[in-house]
Amino acid sequence: FTVTDTYGNTNATTAIITVEDSISPTADAQDITIELDASGNANLLASTIDQSTDNCSITSSTLDITVFDCNALGDNTVTLTVIDQSGNTDTTTAIVTVEDNSDPVAAAQNITMQLGTNGTVDILAIDLENGSTDNCSIANSSVDISTFNCSDLGDNTVSFTVTDPFGNTNSTTAIVTVVDTIDPVAIPTSDPIIVELDENGEGSLFGISYDGGSTDNCGVVLDEISPLDYTCDDLG
Repeated sequence: FTVTDTYGNTNATTAIITVEDSISPTADAQDITIELDASGNANLLASTIDQSTDNCSITSSTLDITVFDCNALGDNTVTLTVIDQSGNTDTTTAIVTVEDNSDPVAAAQNITMQLGTNGTVDILAIDLENGSTDNCSIANSSVDISTFNCSDLGDNTVSFTVTDPFGNTNSTTAIVTVVDTIDPVAIPTSDPIIVELDENGEGSLFGISYDGGSTDNCGVVLDEISPLDYTCDDLG
């Protein structure tokens, strides 16, 4: 600080001028959508959504939530805090929308199913489950064919589909082998069967009905009787 009189004489001394900044920064954050990775996690840096300003400069910005997982699917409110070089602070909020766009991995096992007494068998998708995985979880599973009947005996290829909580799906195939191990019920006719011997003393059951209504869960496809041929030795 220098003073000068009218004759040009001067003298100087010093003083301390302390410059202060008492104006808080203006916190501003943009909403953002982030995607979970293959392990079901996502990280967010404050700088990714920070759009704050200050009359001088901002020295730090922080978020109250930086790690998201499958429990955070959907909209999440986060708080951004900014601090300028003088220690002034301000906060604001933003919406972080967490999405899961990773498809699950469907795994299905081949199974063998036994037809019931009514000639049908039903399966559930869980019967085919063989360790399907997802970065979050499997919400549900389904199979395109769930009911089988006698016309499906043998190997049948079905499509097994799994869906995660965010609607992502994946499908694979499996073999459903349908078997019938239920014996038919043989019912002979209640009417007497008479075989007339011919002039050679021989007779046969060919052409004679001897089935009295035999049943099977898939229908009787072949019935036979033994012996078919008779001679004089069989009289009676």
